[in-house]
This record gives sequence, C-alpha cells and structure tokens, in this order.
Amino acid sequence: MKKSLKGDFIPGLVGLIFGLAVVILTLTGNDMAILIAKRRGSVPGPGFFPIICGVLMILFGLALVIRGLRQNGTVNYFDMTDEMKSNAKIALLVLSGLIVFMILWKLTNYFIPLVFVFAIYLNLLFKRSWLFTIIFSVILTAFIYFLFVRGFSVTFKV
Repeated sequence: MKKSLKGDFIPGLVGLIFGLAVVILTLTGNDMAILIAKRRGSVPGPGFFPIICGVLMILFGLALVIRGLRQNGTVNYFDMTDEMKSNAKIALLVLSGLIVFMILWKLTNYFIPLVFVFAIYLNLLFKRSWLFTIIFSVILTAFIYFLFVRGFSVTFKV
C-alpha cells in the first residue's frame, strides 16, 4: 500500500469530501441556500448551520490530510488493534442511537425530550456515573433549548 494512504490521510480525505458535499448541496439547494432568514430580521436561515458544519469538516479534513502526509506512512490506518475495534463498536452504537433518535423525532416531534434521552444514552454508553449523566443531560438539553428555541427561534418540527 502507498505511504500516502496510511495514517490520517484516508479519514481526512473522507472528511474533506463530505464537507465539500455538504457545502455544495446546501448552496445549490433551493431552500437551503438561504443563510439569513427574512423573518424577524437576523435569525439564521436553513442553510446557516449546514454551511458552518461543512466548512468545519473541510478544515478538519484538510488538517488530517496534511497530518497524514507528514506521517509519511508510519501509521497504517487499516491495522486494527483491540483499541480500534472497541472504538469502532462504540462508534457504531453511537450511530445506531443517532438513527433511533432521528426516527423517534420524526415520529413524535418531541425533539427536546429526545435530546435528554439521547444524552443519557451516550453517557451510559461511555460509562459515566449516574450523577454526571443526569447533570450533563440536563445542562445539554437546557443549552440546546435556550440557544436554538429561545435564542435563534428555531422550531424542531419535522
């Protein structure tokens, strides 16, 4: 395998391509290209947060590509250690939980309560204490509620 295909080059390239796709699809979409909504003056439009996330993905992907090239093939990305297998299992469980979260949100329209439940799920998955889990979940849910619902007037209806 080529030296450039080892290390952080591959995940960086995936992140870079994903970020570019998000930015391109957002800017070319009819509804999503609006970055600042016309109602209430200065609330973000539907394309605001996807553009921010896409640009961040591009920047972090580019940083990983550069880091992968600097590693000069010293790290083999495809060499699965026990730690990587454990991390992959956790990543799949997080992704599965996110899919369930999205499905339940679509079916019930209860975004804020589902954020609380999902935060509890994640903390249990990462083996946090119950005290930390409850405090973190309450603070995260309140932060999302006050920032998006109260601050930016974002409605989470599907």
